[in-house]
Amino acid sequence: MDFLGLHTFLQELPSHQEARRRPEPTSVVPQLTPNEDLERLLRRHRPAISTIEFGMNYGAEWATQHFAAKLAELWRKAEMFGHIFANTPDTVRDGQLPVRIRQYLNRVSHSILMPRLLASPTTRWALVSKAVNEWLLDWVLNETVVQGFDLALDAEYQLLKHHLLRDLEPFVRKVVLNAMVKIVCEILCKPGFKEFYLEKHRWYVEKLWRYVGRLVPDIPNYQTEGRTRIAQIIAKAQALSVDMLLTPLEYVHYFPESDDVFDPIEMVNMDPTNDRSPGELRRLWFRIKLAYTPVTYIRANFEESSNTELVFRSEVLLMPENTFVALPKRHQNTNSAVSANSRPVKRPEFHDYFVTLLPSSSLHPDPRGLSSSYHKFPRSASVPHTGAISHPPTSFQALVDRETTVVRIPLRRAKHHFGAATSRGTRVSNEDTHQAGVLDIPAFAKRPPASVTIKRTTAPLENRGADSASGDPQVFYFGVFDGHGGSECSTFLKDTLHEYIQDTAAESEFQSSLSKDREGHFSKNESEICRGDLPIIQRGNHKRMAEMEKTLVQNWRRLVGGYFKRFVPAHFSYRGNSAQGNGSATGNGDDHTGGVTIEEILEYAFLRADLDFVSAQAAKEDDELATAHKPQYQDDILYGPKHTQQMKLGGYRRFKGGSTASVALISTPSPTPFWHPSAPSSLLVSHVGDTRILLCSTATGAAIPLTSNHHPSSPIEANRLRRYAATFVTDSFGEERMSGLANTRAFGDVQSKRIGVSAEPEIRRIEMGPAEYSFLVLMTDGISGTLTDQEVVDIIKEAKTPDEGARNVVNFATEVTKEGDNATCLVVRLGGWERRLEGGLGSLGTKESREWRRQEATDPRSSRR
Repeated sequence: MDFLGLHTFLQELPSHQEARRRPEPTSVVPQLTPNEDLERLLRRHRPAISTIEFGMNYGAEWATQHFAAKLAELWRKAEMFGHIFANTPDTVRDGQLPVRIRQYLNRVSHSILMPRLLASPTTRWALVSKAVNEWLLDWVLNETVVQGFDLALDAEYQLLKHHLLRDLEPFVRKVVLNAMVKIVCEILCKPGFKEFYLEKHRWYVEKLWRYVGRLVPDIPNYQTEGRTRIAQIIAKAQALSVDMLLTPLEYVHYFPESDDVFDPIEMVNMDPTNDRSPGELRRLWFRIKLAYTPVTYIRANFEESSNTELVFRSEVLLMPENTFVALPKRHQNTNSAVSANSRPVKRPEFHDYFVTLLPSSSLHPDPRGLSSSYHKFPRSASVPHTGAISHPPTSFQALVDRETTVVRIPLRRAKHHFGAATSRGTRVSNEDTHQAGVLDIPAFAKRPPASVTIKRTTAPLENRGADSASGDPQVFYFGVFDGHGGSECSTFLKDTLHEYIQDTAAESEFQSSLSKDREGHFSKNESEICRGDLPIIQRGNHKRMAEMEKTLVQNWRRLVGGYFKRFVPAHFSYRGNSAQGNGSATGNGDDHTGGVTIEEILEYAFLRADLDFVSAQAAKEDDELATAHKPQYQDDILYGPKHTQQMKLGGYRRFKGGSTASVALISTPSPTPFWHPSAPSSLLVSHVGDTRILLCSTATGAAIPLTSNHHPSSPIEANRLRRYAATFVTDSFGEERMSGLANTRAFGDVQSKRIGVSAEPEIRRIEMGPAEYSFLVLMTDGISGTLTDQEVVDIIKEAKTPDEGARNVVNFATEVTKEGDNATCLVVRLGGWERRLEGGLGSLGTKESREWRRQEATDPRSSRR
C-alpha cells in the first residue's frame, strides 16, 4: 500500500463522532475455542490497512515469498532515495553537520571513514541509504506500531508475551498467538486509531528527516521531493510492520558484519550457495557492500527452531575501480579496491596444510637426474678453472624438477608430524578447542651469522622443504584454547586468532628477517645483520604500528577503564601517559627505521582480539535478571523489540565466560622443515591463562616448561594486580581466586576486565638448534592439573607417532583424574624425535609411578575410601 492509498484508507476509518454511536469492543481477551483457527479469526477482523490476502497458507513458505518481495522493495526504495537525493557532496554543508547527525552517522559507519564516505559520490548514497535502513529497522519494523493507543490492550498483549515460552505445547502456543493477533486486530479497528496512526507517521518522518535532510542538497525542489519520498518509505514500512504483526511467525533481522574494527560499513553477500555461518561470512572477505541491507530469517512458531528460511538476501556490489576507500587490508579487494598510490593487496590466508617436496616415484626414474654424470661438458670443450666464478661449471639444479613433486599434506592427517586428541571427561560439554596450520606471514627466524654461512653442496632432495607463497619458509601455527563458562570464546579464538596475527603483520608491513638482495644473498650491511640480540627488530612500518597501538590502548581505556587506565603492554613501542592516555611512540619517527618485532605483533593481535570480543559482548543484552520473565525470542519483531538482533561474536546473548590460550609459532631460516634433524628453528610462545606448553630435551629427556600459570598465587600476577588485591580470596578447597576466577589472565570475562583480567600474553622465544629438542606439547589444564610435566613427556616418548602420543596422554589423564575436566593435547614432532628415548632415563623415570596411579584409579576398593 503506497502513501496515498494509506491516507485514503485512514480517511475512511470512523471519526470520533461516528464512534460515539457504536459500542466499543471489549478490552477483554476472548476465550478461543480449539477449532477457531487463525484464518477465520483474521477473516472476521480483517483490517483494510493490511496488504495480506487472507485465506492463504500462512506458513514459512508463503511468508518467504510474500515478505521477500515487500522487504526487497522497501530496501530498494531506501537505496533509490540515496541515489537520487544524496549523491552530490557538499563540503560546506557536510562540514557544518549538527553533532547529533554526526553521532548517528558515526554509529552506522566510523568516525574516521565517515567524512571520506560523504565526500565521494560513489559512496555517499550508500552511507545515506544505510542510515535510512537502520533507522527503519530500529524504529518501525522492530516496533509494535499499534502500541500506546490502548493501555488496557497493551497490558494484555504484554501479559500474553510473558506466557509465550518456547517450551509450550504447540496447541497452547497457537492459542496464545491467536489471542495476540486478535488484540492487534481490535486495536486497528478501534475508533480514533486514524489520528494515532497519522501522528506516529508524522513523528517518524520528522525524526528521520532530521538525520538525512541535511544530507540532501539545499535546493527547494530537492528538499520537498526528498521529504515526500521519506514519507512514502515510512508508510511502506508501517504497513509492512502491521502485516508482520498479523502473521504469527517469528522474524529475525540481523546484519552480517565482518567483525572488524571498521564494521559495520562492510557487508558480505548472503546467497544460497554459501554457508550461513558467521565463519563463512568472515571468509568471504572479497565480497564487500557499502550499502546496508538487512537480512531477515523467518520461522514458523509451530515448527522446530532449525526450520528457518531466508526471507531476503542482499545483492553484491563491488567497489568501482576508480574508487578507493580506506579499509583495512584484510577487506581490500585485489580486483577492484585499487588507488593511484597503492597496489592491490591480497589478504593473508591461513592453511591447514603444509607444502613440501617429495622424491618422484622410483618406478619411473629420470635418466636426466642426479644419477647421470656430474660433469656436463666434453673433454674437448673444457677450459682451466680461473676462479672468476664462484659456482661449479655445471647446469643449474632447480629446486623443483622431475626428481621432486610438490605436495600439500593436511597437517591434521600427518600423524607422523603432528597429533591432536581431546576428551570431554565427565563434563556435560567440551569447551576446549585447538587449531593447527600455516600462517601467511613473513619469517621471523634468527638469521644465521655471516661467518658460518658458507656455500654447501645441494642437500638431498628428500631433505628439502618448500617455501610459502611469499617466498619465505613456512611459519607453522599451533594453538590450544580452554574455555570456561561455555565454548563461545574458545571457538572464537580457534576460528579468528590466527587471522588477527596475519592482519596485524600485513597492516604493519612486517617484513621477513631473512630478506636477501637481488642475487639471493643476505645483506652485508652491518646495520641489518642479526647480531643475536632478542627480540629481533625486523623491517616494518614502525610509525603505523605505533599509531595502531596507541588507538588500541585508548580504546581499552575508554571501553573498560579501571586497570586499563594505567596498563602499558610490555612489548608495545607506544609509551603513553598512563593517566591521560596521550603520548608519542618511541623511535625517531621514520616509518621504517624503528622496525617491528614479532612479539609486538603477537601482543597487539591478542589484545585486539580480546577487545573485539569484549566490546561485542558489552553491546548485547544481559538476560539474567532483567529478561528472566521475558520470552526467549523477545527480540523478534512479533514482540516489538527496540533494537536489532544481530549475528555477533559469541552468539545472540551476552557471553560472560572466557577462555585461556597458548599459541606456538615455529619459523625456520631455510625451507628445510623444522622437524628435520639438521634444521635449526625459532620457537615463539604466546600464553594467557593456565594452559601449558612443554619441550622435551633430546640430551636429557627432561620436560622444559615454556609457560607459567596465571593464577592469583603467582608472584608475578600478585605484583601486577597489587592494586586489586582485595579481590583475592581463597575458596573452600584452598585455591586462590580473583573475583571468583581461577585465572588472572584470560580472553573474555567481561565482568572482571576492570580489575585486571586481561589478555596480555606472556611471550617467550626459544632458538632451537638441530635436533636439540624431541617434541613440543600443548595441553589444557585438564591434563596439566592431573599429570606432572615429566609424566606427560614420558608417555609421549613411548609412542610411535605424535598422534599416538597425544591420544595416550589424553587417555591416561582421563583415566586417573578425579576432577573429570576437559582434556586436550597437541604433540608436534621436532628434529630430535628419533632420539627421544636416548636422553636421561628415557621413559623409565616415571613408569612405576604411572603404573601405580593407573592401578589406584582402576581399583574398585580405592573408590570406597
